[in-house]
Amino acid sequence: ACLVGSEMCIRDRAMSMVTDSIDSFVERDDAKARNLFKRDDEVDGLYESIFRESLTHMMEDPRNIGAGASFILVARYLERIADHACNIGDRVVFMATGVRTDPYERKRRRPERESADEPAGEMTSTDGYYSMHLDEK
Repeated sequence: ACLVGSEMCIRDRAMSMVTDSIDSFVERDDAKARNLFKRDDEVDGLYESIFRESLTHMMEDPRNIGAGASFILVARYLERIADHACNIGDRVVFMATGVRTDPYERKRRRPERESADEPAGEMTSTDGYYSMHLDEK
């Protein structure tokens, strides 16, 4: 895969996630907000791919280190923008349904979800802001 193509792809996905997170907020659309979580997993995968490919190019030729490091940082910043879009989505889900999602639980359960075919953005009840689950009391 071409690095520039990957970067464009991650950029476009992050930008569309920001747009959709704002739209979901304006429209109070929790379904659109929940869709962001699956897309974030895709952006995370693109970042990991860009990181590995850039690192390979830097190891092959040390003259690529400066550009490769910059490229990795840009990809990381775009991945963080997608994470912020998901944070908006978390708040939209709460605003629309009154139920808080736990992004940390969603990230921990990612491998299980993929194998168990569970939906992205599973709802988890918490009484503190992501601090303690109700069933832990």
